[in-house]
Amino acid sequence: AVYFFLQSETAQRTLTRLQMFSAIIAAAIHDFKHPGTTNAFQVNTQSKLALQYNDQSVLENYHIAEAWRLLSNPDNDIFESFSREEKREIRSTIVDMVLATDMQQHVHHLASFEALLEGKRANGTWFGDYGADVEEKTIAEDRKQLLRMALHCADLGNPARPKSKSVVWVELLMEEFYSQGDRERELGLEISPMCDRQQPNVERSQVGFISFVIRPMYSMWAGVLGDHGHVCLKHLAANLEFWEEQVAKITAAAAAAAEQEQAASTASGAAKNSPASTAARQASSAKRRKPKKKFQTMHK
Repeated sequence: AVYFFLQSETAQRTLTRLQMFSAIIAAAIHDFKHPGTTNAFQVNTQSKLALQYNDQSVLENYHIAEAWRLLSNPDNDIFESFSREEKREIRSTIVDMVLATDMQQHVHHLASFEALLEGKRANGTWFGDYGADVEEKTIAEDRKQLLRMALHCADLGNPARPKSKSVVWVELLMEEFYSQGDRERELGLEISPMCDRQQPNVERSQVGFISFVIRPMYSMWAGVLGDHGHVCLKHLAANLEFWEEQVAKITAAAAAAAEQEQAASTASGAAKNSPASTAARQASSAKRRKPKKKFQTMHK
């Protein structure tokens, strides 16, 4: 997804080749050695990782550190041909991008990017429009925010994939969530949202996730990407429609089941109150109340 975003005209006009390279590496490592649990789980269980990273962006810090440990091996050094300055810029870019995938920072980064876009529209400027009078600080901020959004949108972008691929990934993701919920139940912890396999609610959670998290973010992002963004919105709309249809089917099935149960209950009540049923109950009651004959013992 990040590679796809980098092909947009905006990215091509704004980012340097070194930054594009860094973005690809950031995308490759952003979930490296993921343990299959959330930051909240790490913090709530006081895991070694949570203690190591002081409860702050625990997994994001872990992914970066483990990836860099791997790349520090001379046999794996893909940065060998770069200068010291270039290596410093590559690492700085990657660290900033991966840390921005922490959902705790979602609202902050989204608000910052929206403010950046509003400022550009007000000034009549856009990404890549860098004349001699544009400060280097402005250019650097544009690039940093563009790269952050690229990876963050890619990280959450499953609903913007073709439906055939997106649905498969939802199933895999939910199994990961349920596995965490199983562990939380075993540990006596409160089960995290969407992680309780005993109370599955996949369809409604997908509708809510797309409607309130992904669609607002991608609507903003698509305005930056142009044609590339419209492709994402097309898939997003198709996936939202699919999950809404699933919710409608579940709702209709539940309503039909409730109606059948009500009908059965009504029929049972009517049968109990019918004349024949009433007469049968009265006869049975009278039979139970009828006194038994007393037999005297005959003596010779």
